[in-house]
Amino acid sequence: MNKHTVISGNTAGRQARRAKAPAEMSLKPRVTAIARDTTEVVRFAGGWLFDKAMAGWDVNVLTLDDDLRSLRILGASAHDLASVLEQLGESAKALDFYAQALAAAPPRDLEAKILSKRGWIFTQSLKPPQPEKAREAFTALLRLDLAPHNADAHAGLGYLAVHRKSPAEAQREAFHGLLHGSGDYLALHNLACIYAELSQTDKGQARQHQDTAIALLRRAVALWRRGGTGPREIDLIREERSFVPLRNREEFNKLLQQ
Repeated sequence: MNKHTVISGNTAGRQARRAKAPAEMSLKPRVTAIARDTTEVVRFAGGWLFDKAMAGWDVNVLTLDDDLRSLRILGASAHDLASVLEQLGESAKALDFYAQALAAAPPRDLEAKILSKRGWIFTQSLKPPQPEKAREAFTALLRLDLAPHNADAHAGLGYLAVHRKSPAEAQREAFHGLLHGSGDYLALHNLACIYAELSQTDKGQARQHQDTAIALLRRAVALWRRGGTGPREIDLIREERSFVPLRNREEFNKLLQQ
């Protein structure tokens, strides 16, 4: 981190809160740290942030890395910087942050996470979507050959295949995704998106595709409950636009009530 990466009481802190839509804004003094990854935060400012948290400050950290557990141990409220921007409707700025991070030659694991997020932004968040750029990002992610990111790359490529109306290719990518990501609840969530979307474009097998999506989501919820450290899977399911076709299914609604 450089001298500009720690700021206090300004726009970045408010952005993190707005993305979470809290009922009330904290009146406590607050500090926000911005860094490329959690390792930088812990190494250069961990002790200082911990002291602030223990003194009653509202401590926020915005980072491109979504491995946020260590930051929460410090007493910080951790947020994915680019995801905050995306939730605020600033997808282009999120892509700029990711491009800067890639240009800095990040560690391969962080590179994989950034490529995945870029791929999904190009796929779902831009209007109009940019499927070719999304495909480039997911293909680059696949070339890194890092588990469990391979599963996410296949999920992204499968999702793109659905929207090209190539159901056989979509299911092939989903199959490869399951081989790599059967133990990762976020990967299963994304693979479920493929089948939910297929139920809209491959009408002859709509019921089977929905059954598969629901089965994958059950597994994702079970894995998250068993020790997931990321976002709550039930919340992700509720917010996922791809699952709109599942909302008239009793099994899906029972899953949301867990």
